[in-house]
Order: sequence, then C-alpha cells, then structure tokens
Amino acid sequence: MTVPLPEPKKYFGIDAEPDFSYFTAAQMHSYATAVSAADNAALLKVVEGAAAADEFLDSPEAIYRLARMARAALKATP
Repeated sequence: MTVPLPEPKKYFGIDAEPDFSYFTAAQMHSYATAVSAADNAALLKVVEGAAAADEFLDSPEAIYRLARMARAALKATP
C-alpha cells in the first residue's frame, strides 16, 4: 500500500519566492506511523493467507485434489 507524503512546508526568504521546501518532524512522524500501519496491514494479510493455505492443505479435500492432479499428470506422461 502506498502512503502519500505530507505536503511540504515552504520557506520564504527575503523575496516572495520560496527558497526551499521542508518537512517538519511532526509531519515525518505521522508519515512514518502511517507507513508502519500500512506495512502491518499488508503483513497481516500475508500471514492470514498463509494460515488459510496451511489449513486447506491439511484438509481431506486438498489431499483428494492433489491426488487427482497427480493421476492426471501421470496419465498425460508418455
């Protein structure tokens, strides 16, 4: 998941033109928190998916499907 960067602050010098853009510590802290939360959510989906796959592979239905696939592969091999 992509977390957009916060809007940078503009530093104006003597003239009216912005001299440079910068991020405050509070902006970067909130950005890091959002990125961490997004990473945690993505990791949780991966872990839940792996747990579901493990549960399926232990089921009798999965064993039956794998056996049918193996039998079909053996029949297709000359």
